Amino acid sequence: MIKMRNKIILASIIGIGIFFRLLRIPELTGESSLLFIDPDSYYHLRRIVYETLKYPSILHFDWYSGFPKGIFYNTPPLFDLIVSTFSYVIGLGKPSVYLIERVSALSPMIFGVFTLPVVYSFSKKVLNIKVGLLSALFLSIVPAHVYYSSFGYVDHHSAEVFFSTLLFLLVLISINTQ
Repeated sequence: MIKMRNKIILASIIGIGIFFRLLRIPELTGESSLLFIDPDSYYHLRRIVYETLKYPSILHFDWYSGFPKGIFYNTPPLFDLIVSTFSYVIGLGKPSVYLIERVSALSPMIFGVFTLPVVYSFSKKVLNIKVGLLSALFLSIVPAHVYYSSFGYVDHHSAEVFFSTLLFLLVLISINTQ
């Protein structure tokens, strides 16, 4: 009974996290257009659109950035490649720019929400279930995490938090199993 109650509480916390991350949809979506929160979002969107339409090619040099000479990208392409892969799969190999934009706008939110159960599991293993639930609740409402993982903020920060937290959890699990 207690385990079921904790699952319901965790599901509610995840629901709260989804709610806060989707609050910006009305101000960012129009009838046919989609706005993004930050200039970096447009930078990542350009890479994602290019990589999806020319999948699995990665954009290493861009004439648009650093015009008129262009620049070589020095940022790792993992986030953009993950989002472009999902766009490619959802679009069944022929995704439209409209679909790519929607998947890109949702991707930071998905990473942010997926971080909540990881934080819960990590905190539960380190301390206890109550701390795990409180940690997940805190992360679901803390403004910095909500901002960087909200709808329309297409940037790699939410993926960094997700993968680093997942790495900590996996290291903890591997240490405890030995």
